[in-house]
Amino acid sequence: MPTDEDATNCESIKLSLPYPGDGICPSEAQFNAAVRAGHELWSSLASDTKDNTDFPSTVDCLFDLLRHVPAFSAQHSEAFSILDEPLLQVKYALEWTTTTDATCDQPVKRTYHYLSLGILEPVGFEFLDASEACPYWPGIKADRAHHLSYLILGWSYILSCRWAEILQDAGEEVLFQQSKELSHDSFWEVIAGSRWQAMVVRGGRAFYAPWSLAPSKVAPRPHLLKVSPQSSIAIDILVDYCASEGVAREYVAALAIVLTLPQRNNSPLMLPFLTTCLKIDTVQSRNDGCYKSLYDRLDSCITLSCSSEGLDSLLCGVFYEPTVPCNLVGAHLLGVTKALEPLQSNPQIFAALMAKKCPKVSPLWLATIWNGQMSRVLKSALGGLPPISLPAASWTGTIQSFLQVRYSPITNRRDVIPRAYEYSLTYLVRPDVTVPFTPSPPFGETTTSNLSLEIKAHLGHHHRPILHKTSWMLESDEELLVQRGSDFVLQPHLHLPLVARVDYVEEMPENTQ
Repeated sequence: MPTDEDATNCESIKLSLPYPGDGICPSEAQFNAAVRAGHELWSSLASDTKDNTDFPSTVDCLFDLLRHVPAFSAQHSEAFSILDEPLLQVKYALEWTTTTDATCDQPVKRTYHYLSLGILEPVGFEFLDASEACPYWPGIKADRAHHLSYLILGWSYILSCRWAEILQDAGEEVLFQQSKELSHDSFWEVIAGSRWQAMVVRGGRAFYAPWSLAPSKVAPRPHLLKVSPQSSIAIDILVDYCASEGVAREYVAALAIVLTLPQRNNSPLMLPFLTTCLKIDTVQSRNDGCYKSLYDRLDSCITLSCSSEGLDSLLCGVFYEPTVPCNLVGAHLLGVTKALEPLQSNPQIFAALMAKKCPKVSPLWLATIWNGQMSRVLKSALGGLPPISLPAASWTGTIQSFLQVRYSPITNRRDVIPRAYEYSLTYLVRPDVTVPFTPSPPFGETTTSNLSLEIKAHLGHHHRPILHKTSWMLESDEELLVQRGSDFVLQPHLHLPLVARVDYVEEMPENTQ
């Protein structure tokens, strides 16, 4: 639990506020109260975590995260609507049904987004020396860390294979090359030596698969043969290896790490020391639930991993508190930052804390810590303007913005609404309004007489997120519906200082594809 000393430290924060207590800027007392509240919330979570650092099953968490993410697949005869400037991107539409009122002329909110499908050069990697410690991952001991290197290289190859197959089926010019034809004997030699590459050639430019890895130190590349990508054979080889070596935990860890590769900065990925290449003679059962569940979601992995700002928005969303209004969020995050400072040098405690706060996102946080991206993500999350991806939030059942929240006023007057609802309603009924930069709700209330006529006309329609669907845009301007979500589940939540009640989506509903 937070100590008296912690509370004293928070109380001592004094800032020069330009207009304290004027109804817009908080008073000094309100500011410091928000700092203390943020500090106490995360200090309490951290204290509980130190007493219990057990992790939930990473495979269950990752499958829960991917459960409703639409599959990126080419089950059609037409090409995707793809842009190749400045990067390779495919366009898709997210549509929210927001009211069941038949008299409403704006019953849906439609927005367009892009998946980033290609990179200009592979992500660099280096191997740690045999004497260097492997980054932390719960349950993976140092003497088994080499398995993680093999599996990271394997998943990089498999996702790139599947990417190439999908784009090839959609009519793109795909170039898939490796030093030898794929077999159980050649697989480990090909991936351990980075003797392969997956590219799409478009407009005279080559775009690599987003999970492509290459040694940071330039080395002569052997002659590569043009071959057909075979993701199903490759994953069978990988699963045989995992079943034989008993490395299910490493199997999931490696996939999570590879999914975060498109979000990396320019620093090389540091892999554990690699031993000699392997041969697996004993084939175990491939029907293990761990292997099967993730294999079946491979196309969903591609969607989420390529979603622009999607992964970072999920990581940052762990810190989002829908009960803190925008004029107090800076104070709140200052308290959170102070509470987290002592933990950043202890990856085990920090990772367990993320798992406790949001279990389904914990595999991504573990991967972020493992590959050295924690500081970058924390800077974004605690800076007040984290990335927001409503598609990723809709697919995964997470809350990233006050637009997903239903607020009720404190004042018992029928002509008063929260400003948060005014802004949400404006977003939902006006096609030209984009997602607000800040995820935090506007503060205060307003009378309905202050609303524009356009917004006032929708007050009785009870707009809120009800249904959602995702469609890939095709080159012909037609759409391919790939996912439809059923009703959002609204649950009451009583923890908003300046607003009486907030109902929000706690879990993503079932969907049909």
